[in-house]
Amino acid sequence: MLTNSPRARITVVATWFSNELEELVKHYPDVELVQKAFSCGDVFGKDLVIAATNDRELNHCIWEKAKAARILINVADTPELCDFYLGSIVRKGNLKIAISTNGKSPTVAKRLKEVFQRHCPTRWKRCCKSCICCVTGSKATSTKR
Repeated sequence: MLTNSPRARITVVATWFSNELEELVKHYPDVELVQKAFSCGDVFGKDLVIAATNDRELNHCIWEKAKAARILINVADTPELCDFYLGSIVRKGNLKIAISTNGKSPTVAKRLKEVFQRHCPTRWKRCCKSCICCVTGSKATSTKR
């Protein structure tokens, strides 16, 4: 999320945080870490909720609270409880490629993202300023506007 929206206001509620997360958020002043157990008040005033705990019962409880508050929610690894999915995004300058499996296979989306990141030529960054890029098979062509 932060890669595509570095200025997003994000609140993370958890009973503990990894050292890596604590270090990461130091670079993002709009990310707040709240160390406590989840309570229903945590969803109020939010636009989106993502429940991503390792406790299915807690994730379901968070889903219920979000639905009651009419807030869009994504429950990790549970597509049937998702109002939206988090696609993988490949960005090369002005070119953005979004990849989604509608929550069915996040691993496939992640792998495709890696393939596009690795194999999309960096020249496409410059190309997208003045032309349309088309991918057919394994060859890329561009058409000047």
